[in-house]
Amino acid sequence: MGRDDKDEVSARAVGPKAVAGEARDEVQTHLATFFARYPLDGDAPPLAGPLFHVHPAVGNDGGARDLLIYDDLGGFLRRELDRYIKDEVVRLDGLASVSANEAARVLSAALAVRQAAEPVIASLAAREEARKRAWLAKPRVAETHWCVTLDRVPAALYPAIAANEAQRREWVRLFHIDENTGRPLDAGPLFDGVGVVYTEPLTVEFLKAHPSLVVDTAFFGADFEARLVASLGDPDAAVDGLLIKGENFQALNYLAGEYRGRITCAYIDPPYNTGGGDFTYRDDYRRSVWTAMMRDRLALARDLLSPDGSLVCHIDEHEFVALQGLLDEVFGPGRNIGPIVWDKRNPKGDRRGIATQHEYIAWAVKDEKVLEAHNLQRPKEHAAAILAKAAEIVRAAGGVTPEARQAFRRWVRSQPFSGGQTAYCELDEAGRVYRAVSMAWPNKKRPPDEYFEPLIHPVTGEPCPVPARGWRNPPGTMRQLLAAGLILFGPDETTQPTRKYYLADNLTENVPSLLYFGGSDDALFAQMDLAFENPKPLKVATYLIGVAGRHPDALVLDFFAGSGTTGHAVIDLNRADGGRRRYILVEGGQHFDTVLKPRLLKAIHSREWRGGQPVSGGASSHVLKCIRLES
Repeated sequence: MGRDDKDEVSARAVGPKAVAGEARDEVQTHLATFFARYPLDGDAPPLAGPLFHVHPAVGNDGGARDLLIYDDLGGFLRRELDRYIKDEVVRLDGLASVSANEAARVLSAALAVRQAAEPVIASLAAREEARKRAWLAKPRVAETHWCVTLDRVPAALYPAIAANEAQRREWVRLFHIDENTGRPLDAGPLFDGVGVVYTEPLTVEFLKAHPSLVVDTAFFGADFEARLVASLGDPDAAVDGLLIKGENFQALNYLAGEYRGRITCAYIDPPYNTGGGDFTYRDDYRRSVWTAMMRDRLALARDLLSPDGSLVCHIDEHEFVALQGLLDEVFGPGRNIGPIVWDKRNPKGDRRGIATQHEYIAWAVKDEKVLEAHNLQRPKEHAAAILAKAAEIVRAAGGVTPEARQAFRRWVRSQPFSGGQTAYCELDEAGRVYRAVSMAWPNKKRPPDEYFEPLIHPVTGEPCPVPARGWRNPPGTMRQLLAAGLILFGPDETTQPTRKYYLADNLTENVPSLLYFGGSDDALFAQMDLAFENPKPLKVATYLIGVAGRHPDALVLDFFAGSGTTGHAVIDLNRADGGRRRYILVEGGQHFDTVLKPRLLKAIHSREWRGGQPVSGGASSHVLKCIRLES
């Protein structure tokens, strides 16, 4: 309890007519003892009983304090007071053995303690309710600005942009426009350069030659921003990314109105609560504070998810069990479908005993019907490359010749593919890539007798061998496969037939429970001239978001945005398949301005970086809206 609360207890402890002398001292002692058990200031552990909201302090500076806001402080304190009076004031176990006068004195003291405590509890509860109302209120936007690639900015605004010295300096800092004016070899339409000479001030011609530069209205006045936003038509519909600087619980409340039921994927990397101090963000919460913090935010995120939406959350062994319990509680039975075990291929060398080399990726869905629709599939790895190579070989050979088939088999078997991918090494008469798959019954339980009917060889007219456990499919399905040309026979009836699987018809597969990836993004950050401790690997985020946000119009939310890996992954996914995925990132730390936003601007401007400079095309035509919420 804070000093003001203690003063309030002393001032309001006993009314002037309630008791006097030793009785008053006894009541005051009981009140001091009782309220000391339930401190409310941020330096003390949270109350054991009530649920609470938490505004976690930012940073690891040792002086940070968590703001705990209790849901029903009055009810909790009154229940605890009843228990205290019974156990510590009245002491029911010994009351029967005392005299009538002593019993009357004890009961009078109990009544006095209750009467004295009630105004204090009522005052504390009223103040807490006011804090809770303020905390739960939808926050206001304190500041908004826009970042828009030049290809989407009206030419009429170019003179004002060219003359803006602050914008020029920012482009020099982020994009090194004073050093890189040549055209990269693989440049696309948004990254031409065309050799226009860099000058100070900039020229309109220079802007026209560099349409991938990102204009930031934070460097311009209100009139310029209004004209630019008006040129976008429906600005919110034009937005590719939304950055929110602010506390993430309040940001989720802010999003609740417009985005409820619209988020396809919530992808988060919250603090693992390891207690370590080598992170940019806070990572040393008390267990109860961490659990309360996550419960409130997971509940808000669940309401934002679309019916087929997923929440994907990184975690390690420190809070894995707690997170699993929260997902079961918040999402309900059958909707916590993870975890995925991420084998990081690098055991921790500072561990005693068994060295941990894995983390977990928890996965929950808004509605389990998404599983029935098979919406959670991953792209079959290397499938696109295999199909492209097959087309190239057939084209070079002038058709599906024996030489083309042999060349394709050699190429596939020379690649570092898995066994399942290597099996797609055959070409049919139309040049379609396929593999042969056994049609045997898949388990030890005997199927019905009809599953043992032999297939007749189409050339010899003789029955072919039947698998020892029968066919996988009933006769009706087998006839359909025959009619579709999807059963492969050998040269005669001595070979057991197999099923023909076309790669083009099987471009996705189930998501396995193991993910193998070792490495970090330290090199990527060095090339982009950025610094951030332990950023989530871009390849891992791209893979997971590519599954949960596979639809090209997916909306992805990250409310522990960190260095901006989620936004970078969405940009790269759209580059790869031409999608129109959008992202919303929430971050309250100082690195919002020093790392997250600059990283996204760089990712928008160029696909690849070296030594802090853009070295390739692949720019993303982009509208980025940035808002700062009032605290």
